[in-house]
Amino acid sequence: MPNYVMYPESMGELTVPTLVIGLVDHLVDPGAISQAVHACIDLLDSVEVCSFDADPLYDYRAQRPIVTYEDGHLTSSAEPGISLDLVTDVNGQTFLFLHGTEPDFHWPRLAEDVLEIVQKFGVKRIFSIHGMPAPIPHTRPADMLIRTTTEVENPAVVKGHVSHPASLADYLEYQLGQSGYKAINIRVRVPLYMSRSDMPFFSGALAVVRQLATLGGPTVPLGDLEQHEDHQVAELAGIIQQDEQFAAMVSQFEEEYDSSDQAFVKPHDEAGPLPTSEEIGAAVEKFLAMQNSNPLEGIVPVQDAPAKTKAKDPQSQDFRTHLKNSIAQLFNRKQED
Repeated sequence: MPNYVMYPESMGELTVPTLVIGLVDHLVDPGAISQAVHACIDLLDSVEVCSFDADPLYDYRAQRPIVTYEDGHLTSSAEPGISLDLVTDVNGQTFLFLHGTEPDFHWPRLAEDVLEIVQKFGVKRIFSIHGMPAPIPHTRPADMLIRTTTEVENPAVVKGHVSHPASLADYLEYQLGQSGYKAINIRVRVPLYMSRSDMPFFSGALAVVRQLATLGGPTVPLGDLEQHEDHQVAELAGIIQQDEQFAAMVSQFEEEYDSSDQAFVKPHDEAGPLPTSEEIGAAVEKFLAMQNSNPLEGIVPVQDAPAKTKAKDPQSQDFRTHLKNSIAQLFNRKQED
């Protein structure tokens, strides 16, 4: 019996083999990887297939609602929550996307609900995404630690034994594995000096999106990630020229990265049917032309599962200011104007 999940009354039979988990703790999201990938998925057509009773799951003093002031009064309030969407990727394949703010309470009961969702929709593959701070340079290809709950032949395994506080995605991954389901975690390494910045590590987000498709997950449009990556690399190059201490740190990280024999995965390590930018663009245009369509048509009436409203594109950020602030925090010193 469901604990917090709520299905539309007219929900019919629906089989979706892939689930992507993208829950975010906004205080602990190294490199804002989950948020960047979510922004890419949000470009796709989607419809909510179930919601959750959020009130018992959150500590509202820790996850405070966001209110908006406009012309003398509050016009809106956005509370934390999670939902499950049915999304159509650029190849026309559907997948489930569990997203929202990571809950504070009742993880075991919520895990029971996720297991029920997996069984109800016939899910066979579960993916989760995350970032982890590491002493690596941004000047080298973003690499990842890939975990799986199932045994594979000749895996490239990073040797070691580490215990760390779990995210809800980690907790769900373990519980799913204990129940015999195939769950894969893509954990991209984020340079230390970018892990607490309030802008994404774009190279890492690109690596995650590409690796997701390589491992048999959905093919997601890259949006503006490549353009933002180029801008970010240029801004960092400018900072290296101006800041000797930062340049020395990056150089040291480069030496350690180049000499390491740890088996972290790079996006090109596995061959996969990744589409070209032209193919992605054509597919996105096709789906934009189908804005009024409903992936659940014939299964769930449109009025029971309204299409999700797309967020407006955010304004471009001042990358140099954010990066300087992050670097200043790393060295615990003030940045001069």
